[in-house]
Amino acid sequence: MPRVSVIMPSYNYARYIGASLESVLAQTFTDFEVLVVDDDSRDGSREVVRSYLGDPRVRLIEQSRNQGIALTQNAGISLSSGEFICILNADDIWRPEKLARQVAFLDDNAEISSVFNIPELIDGEGARIGEKDERWTKTFEVENRSPAQWIRRLLEKGNCLFHPSAMIRRAAHESVGLYDPRFSCAHDFDLWIRMLLAGQSFHVLAERDTCFRMHGENDSWRNPRDRMNIESCQVFRRIGDLRDEAFFYEIFPECRAMGRWDAEMAPYYFGVFLIEHLNRKIFANILAADLLWT
Repeated sequence: MPRVSVIMPSYNYARYIGASLESVLAQTFTDFEVLVVDDDSRDGSREVVRSYLGDPRVRLIEQSRNQGIALTQNAGISLSSGEFICILNADDIWRPEKLARQVAFLDDNAEISSVFNIPELIDGEGARIGEKDERWTKTFEVENRSPAQWIRRLLEKGNCLFHPSAMIRRAAHESVGLYDPRFSCAHDFDLWIRMLLAGQSFHVLAERDTCFRMHGENDSWRNPRDRMNIESCQVFRRIGDLRDEAFFYEIFPECRAMGRWDAEMAPYYFGVFLIEHLNRKIFANILAADLLWT
């Protein structure tokens, strides 16, 4: 059984998937399997992947109809067997030390469920995008913190954990379930919140071992802003189900001023917090209305 399972969801990325696979096969850590799950591509992507099947670590799973990103990733995870799970988009690439660095870190830090790194921005030809890259990567240059503090950070400033950079313990992933197929653009964000609400710990390494390719056809940029607001609302709705007093107050110490703790009032406390502290965010207003009036 390989230690690492690399899941590569693919849909019409024939131009880039070869470079993505090459970046995995060039890893200095070699005890891995790669499961490319093709989501009914029509551009020759499968033919590109087949040219790599001479390496026994590479497998191609062909879906007969398009199922979307979450179900495609779930299919790969369900067929994989590694101790650690990584997702790499078929247009992104890794630096050679990515897997080695993260496996070593998780081996040395049993309390951490998922480890990330800081991404770099590259163009369609693989060249680093200079000044724009520096501005963009600052989103992901964050200090490490407790699960409760991560939740607060994600709620206030959005997703700062880069999905293709993650290495997740399979046991941790399985304890909260697979990606929720209802999400088309926030499936990773939803997984982070579910893991953190379960008390799992994250850590971001300082190395820039993952490259996000910006080419104008990125799946993550095709979703309209309204869709992202709706999905963010549903992701954070899960916080309203939190009933652990100490954990709740670690996330929202301001809510102590609302009076004696009542677990059944937690959704109300959360809704008031959103109104008082995050009312400039569209998703927060939508969620507050849901929590306070339903």
